[in-house]
Amino acid sequence: MKPSRQTPSSHPMAGFTLIEVLIALAVSATALLGVAALGMQALRSTMHAQFISEATMLARDLEARCKLDRNSLYNNNGDLTKLPDYGTWTNPEPRTWLALVQAHLPGQDEPEVNETPNNCPAGLNVRCFTVKFTWTAPAISADPQNQGAPPQFTYTYPFAVILP
Repeated sequence: MKPSRQTPSSHPMAGFTLIEVLIALAVSATALLGVAALGMQALRSTMHAQFISEATMLARDLEARCKLDRNSLYNNNGDLTKLPDYGTWTNPEPRTWLALVQAHLPGQDEPEVNETPNNCPAGLNVRCFTVKFTWTAPAISADPQNQGAPPQFTYTYPFAVILP
């Protein structure tokens, strides 16, 4: 007997064509690029949230130091000193705090600590301050709107100290 020939199928070409494979690859590559972009944005947001958390912790630490040692807010004459003048403080606390800031917030300029008397409630023996942190975010990828330079962030934390 002769081997039987298979009858041709109703579809002359079965399987995938090269164009279909290329279209599937293009769609998959586009989806993967979108997932990678979302991952980078999530990483950027996580790092930003971590820096804000660190800045809040450092500002609360300074607030606690001022509340624990209210005498450090006075100079040797008994007059109130301006908190940003770290050199007039009689104890080493400001230098310790600045070392903490530099350790926890890389790329941080020296924080600004200013007295804000307008924010204090009237009639109370209170001094109000504002701590302002400014840092440069680490470059993860070039930001097209910032021409490749890493963005700068500013965080402000107000606090009050009740005087003795």
